[in-house]
Amino acid sequence: MTNSLELYQKWDNLGKQAAAECKTNAQYIYSKFSSYLFGSVYVGINKEKDKCILLNIKNCPRDISFPEIKGLTFDFENIPAISNDLLLKIAAKNQDCLEEAFEAFTVTLVGWIQNVESPMDVVDAIFEVVDKYNQFFADDKVVKLSRKEEQGLFGELLFLKRYLIETNDENVVLCWTGPSKNKHDFIFQNNVGVEIKTISSQTRKDLTISNENQLDSKERKELYLKLYVLEVNPIGITIDQLIESIDAKISSYTVKRHFMQKLLENRIIINYYQGQYKFAVVGEFTYLIGDDFPKISKHDLNSSVFEVTYKVNVDEQKPFEGNLYEKLRD
Repeated sequence: MTNSLELYQKWDNLGKQAAAECKTNAQYIYSKFSSYLFGSVYVGINKEKDKCILLNIKNCPRDISFPEIKGLTFDFENIPAISNDLLLKIAAKNQDCLEEAFEAFTVTLVGWIQNVESPMDVVDAIFEVVDKYNQFFADDKVVKLSRKEEQGLFGELLFLKRYLIETNDENVVLCWTGPSKNKHDFIFQNNVGVEIKTISSQTRKDLTISNENQLDSKERKELYLKLYVLEVNPIGITIDQLIESIDAKISSYTVKRHFMQKLLENRIIINYYQGQYKFAVVGEFTYLIGDDFPKISKHDLNSSVFEVTYKVNVDEQKPFEGNLYEKLRD
């Protein structure tokens, strides 16, 4: 989470430096961002705000066939000003690539590779992150989510907004890990996790659990399940209206960029996406995931069994009666 803020700040500072110091539009300013197990990461920008990220990957093969993406270029280059090694340069062609999307792409990429050592694992991560952001580097930059996708994201955003209202702490955005496919949708600094679920039925609280990690609380100090019962209703609000209200509550530049990054990971561009459904909240429940809560955990399974999808009915489960927002700030 800290790396995302640091990298956004690095882009901002480097852009100001390039605007002041570059004598021609083609001149780049480079800066080292950080060192990792696989090597080092540098970033570069010119007066025209053309950006690139450079990876010094130890023992990286040179015969890699990188994907052909309209808004990106992949090259191995020698840039003596920053390193004597051959660097993998991933550059944005700004006429085809959203500037914000490239920044978010670099933040996501660094997050994925910062603990990786193998050169091929780094390359695999590049392919996966490129695929995640592919639409923003091409012509069709706006997609439509399905009702199920909108409803799931609406639940995560609703929790985000409620937390902001209750605590006035915008750093909750940095704890939002759901879009990155983490084990839990929110992981707070005190190692308390929150998993968000939404359903549309008002008669039975049947939840679909998509894998054996979602309700696994072994690695958390505590794990809570937040359940919203939603219905499509003309008096409800759309997902873009919810996003707009959250964005208005965030004052920090870097937190705003982090929020935008997480939305991009969900294939949503602020100010572009228009929600197709209006959702209204008709029920809200919180559960503490203890040993007696009905669930399947990876610790209960043979190591050869994985990606287990199952359903849980929580009608008989006693809801948590305390103040969840206070617990998350302890």
